[in-house]
Amino acid sequence: MVKENLLKIVNKYFKDRVLKYNGPIIHGVEMNADIDFKVEVLKSKKMISVGEWYDYLSLKITIVEVNNDISRLILGLIPNLENFGEKELWYFKQHLGSYLYDTFKFFDTDVRITIDELVLDVSDNKQLTESKMSRIAIRTVVKDIIKIIKDNEEGEFNLPIDGDEYSFTNSPVDFRVELYLVQNNDIKNFNTEAYSVSSVDIIEIGVEYNPNLIEKQLYDLVGELNEIVAHEIEHILQSHRGEYEIDDDIEEIKDPLKYYTQSHEISAQIKGFKRLSKLRKKPFEEVVLNWFDTHSDIHTLNEKDKNTVIKTIISTYNSSK
Repeated sequence: MVKENLLKIVNKYFKDRVLKYNGPIIHGVEMNADIDFKVEVLKSKKMISVGEWYDYLSLKITIVEVNNDISRLILGLIPNLENFGEKELWYFKQHLGSYLYDTFKFFDTDVRITIDELVLDVSDNKQLTESKMSRIAIRTVVKDIIKIIKDNEEGEFNLPIDGDEYSFTNSPVDFRVELYLVQNNDIKNFNTEAYSVSSVDIIEIGVEYNPNLIEKQLYDLVGELNEIVAHEIEHILQSHRGEYEIDDDIEEIKDPLKYYTQSHEISAQIKGFKRLSKLRKKPFEEVVLNWFDTHSDIHTLNEKDKNTVIKTIISTYNSSK
C-alpha cells in the first residue's frame, strides 16, 4: 500500500488549492469543460490493471465553480454526482484523471490515481460567477481611467476605448462607461462623482484633478475609483436582476438619510467598501468610517444621520457574512 506519509503530504499540498480544468467533458463534443475544483486523497487501495494488482490513490473531486455553458449543461443533467455511474461521466473522469496525473507524479513517479467521488458544490455559483466578473470588471475600468489620466488628458471619453462595451466571460450584462475629466490647477485634491443609468447599462464617472499633483495622489485615486466603480457595477447588476430601477431615485429622493438607507443603496455601498477594504488591506468598518468622515460634501448627512447610516451598513455587512 502507498505509505501513509505520502497521503498526508499530498493532502497538505491540495488543501487550500483550487485547480482549473479546461478539457474534454463528453466524447464526440468539441467544446471543452471549464471548471474550478478541489482535490482530496481519501485513501490508498489495491486495484487490478492488465492482470496485475497495483496501489492506487482514491480521490475525491469537489467542483466549486462551473464557468461555461457546456459544463453547466452536462453537470446539471446529473443531480447526484456522488453516485454517478461510469456511463455518464467516464470520459470526463478519465481526462480529468490524466490532467491530475501530471501533478501527482511529482510526489511519486509510480503513483496511480482513480477518481472515486465527484461532488458538485456550486449552490452559490451564480453569485460566485457574478462576484468574479465584478472584480475583473472593476480592475479593467479603473486601469483604463488611470491610463487616460496619466496621459494628462481631459475631456469626455467613452470606455472601453477599443470597443462599444465592456464584455466579460460569464457576465450577465455588458456595460459602457462615460468618463468626464476636468483639470483644475487650483485644487489641492481630486474630486470624483459617479452614477448609473441602468436603462442603457451606462456608468457615468467624473474626475476633477490637478495635473501638477495627481502623480502623487494616484494611490488614493485608485482606491477611490475602485470603490465607486464597484458601487456602480452593483447598481447595474441590481437592475439586470430586476431588483430596482436605479434611474428612478436620482431626482426623487432629496433626503440624504432616506437615500443612503435604501436597501439597494446599502447593498451597493457594501460592495464598494468591500472592494476598498480588500485593496487597502484594512478592516471593513475602518473603511466605512473613513469614507463618511472624508466625504461629507458628497453625503451631506448630519452627525446623527451619518452614524445611523454607518451602523446600518456595518450591521447589514456583518449579518451577510
